[in-house]
Amino acid sequence: MLEDVWREAPVAEKKFWQGLVQIAVALHHHSTGNLVGAKSVMARAARNLGPCSSEWQGMKIGQLKTLLEKWQEAVHKREEPNVPTITFVDC
Repeated sequence: MLEDVWREAPVAEKKFWQGLVQIAVALHHHSTGNLVGAKSVMARAARNLGPCSSEWQGMKIGQLKTLLEKWQEAVHKREEPNVPTITFVDC
């Protein structure tokens, strides 16, 4: 599970993995209609991913952070957001 990776990660990587877990949790909250929970967890995910470089562990984190910002704006406006996706560098 991704949560296990986060918990066992070196200190320098914990925030990154925690941010990915939080994205999943926020999307789950959104899918069940819990907009308050979705907004709260997505904000924490954005903070945790904030310091990450644009590419990390083969993933385009800069692109993901941009998608998260748009997702947060859409949820705030009560619009149907596009679901954020992770794009891999080599794909």
